Amino acid sequence: MKDRITIRPAEQKDWASIASIHAQCFSCIGQTKEDIIAVLKTESSAYFFIVAEMGKNVQGYAIASTGGRQAYFSWMGVLRSAEKRGIGSKLISEIEKWSSEKHCASITLDSRNRFKKAVRLYLSNEYDISGTWIGSDEELMIRMKKPLRK
Repeated sequence: MKDRITIRPAEQKDWASIASIHAQCFSCIGQTKEDIIAVLKTESSAYFFIVAEMGKNVQGYAIASTGGRQAYFSWMGVLRSAEKRGIGSKLISEIEKWSSEKHCASITLDSRNRFKKAVRLYLSNEYDISGTWIGSDEELMIRMKKPLRK
């Protein structure tokens, strides 16, 4: 039987799980558990923090913010052991729904070229590459954007 994936707002009790997933996904670019905890402590209605659960276990998370009519998809991570179960697509869908409810016209994200699975996931969810540049860490960065339907 396939476990059901539930997407819900993140709560403070989820922070340790989010931090562990973040470190697993992004330690390769110098991100730490403390870095994401600092983001989670941001108290603003412009931010949206969600988690994906299977059973009672957090398997992934996503963070977005808004500014004017633009949404920015800041972070998304899924446990390696939970990949290929549709969690990333469900998180993306929920972030897009929230962004639309905030009356955003589009959503933008930045990724590194090294995160090829993530780039493929965004492309498969109708994001377009809108630019590239070499980041301060000498890595190829990819900006992606998607218009949001009203």
